[in-house]
Amino acid sequence: MIGKWLAFGLAVAGIAACANVPAGDRATDAALKAFVAPSDAAGVFIYCDGWMGLVHRTNVEIDGAPFGQNASYTYLHAELPPGRHSITVRAENTDTLEFDAEAGKNYFVQQQVKLGWITPRTELHLVPESDGREGVGGARLAAPTYRTDDAAGAKAVGLTVGILGALLSIVFSAIGHVPAFPP
Repeated sequence: MIGKWLAFGLAVAGIAACANVPAGDRATDAALKAFVAPSDAAGVFIYCDGWMGLVHRTNVEIDGAPFGQNASYTYLHAELPPGRHSITVRAENTDTLEFDAEAGKNYFVQQQVKLGWITPRTELHLVPESDGREGVGGARLAAPTYRTDDAAGAKAVGLTVGILGALLSIVFSAIGHVPAFPP
């Protein structure tokens, strides 16, 4: 029984390690949270304020180009020229949000991460500034990294299957020790 709990603990620790994204510079994080938009560009904050991101990182693209990764309670920031832009996030599904950006304004894109079949699913929403400031305020700046291979997705699937196996072993062990009711 101790071995099963140890295996479960190691699987949970492995998931936590997989979801870590490198943190951005603290001084930059503090400066961005002043929410001062540049006069000649639009400030864009893409944030994930849900716990499902603990399980899986998601790749973020801006206008079709790799930009960074988000995980639980992290955000990315970009300065974009005025005009039409698209933000795409890839998880179990792919979601794209298109919007028109104006110079001198901040835009807040909330990345909701939800339970999927094997790995989390994602949805993007353009939210009002008050909601966006609150979401970004509770998150930390993520360094702009991007996963080009699918190794992290394969690890997430393997860990998910491992955790389910460990949980089923614990449940079946517990059931096996439950006394039967008399006939």
